[in-house]
Amino acid sequence: MRAVKSRGTKLEVGFGRKLREIGIKFRRNVKSCFGKPDFANKKNKMAIFIDSCFWHGCRFHCRMPKSHARYWNQKIERNKERDRQVVEWYQRHEWHLFRFWEHSLKVDVDKCLSKIKKNMKTKLVLKDI
Repeated sequence: MRAVKSRGTKLEVGFGRKLREIGIKFRRNVKSCFGKPDFANKKNKMAIFIDSCFWHGCRFHCRMPKSHARYWNQKIERNKERDRQVVEWYQRHEWHLFRFWEHSLKVDVDKCLSKIKKNMKTKLVLKDI
């Protein structure tokens, strides 16, 4: 598990590059923001989370390990509960919140970027599947 990176992943770096290309300014892994979003812009009240299919329990791609199944089920369920708490916090504080599954970014990153551009004018919470 030491090899699993929580930040600076290839997917995160590539997505950050695309955000810059369309003119969205951000900071990465902002510790002062609730839930430590992957990308955040406090001035525009925008937070973007990239959810890994395994760690966040994607119903399509999460394959649970056979060994220590009880531990992993509890771990993934706790991550899902934390995700719900983060969404509620950002809704209460009227931030633009975007959550994208890892597989969505791999399949069509431009579609995800267009959702951000389109919805920056309204206060929406987007969870892509």
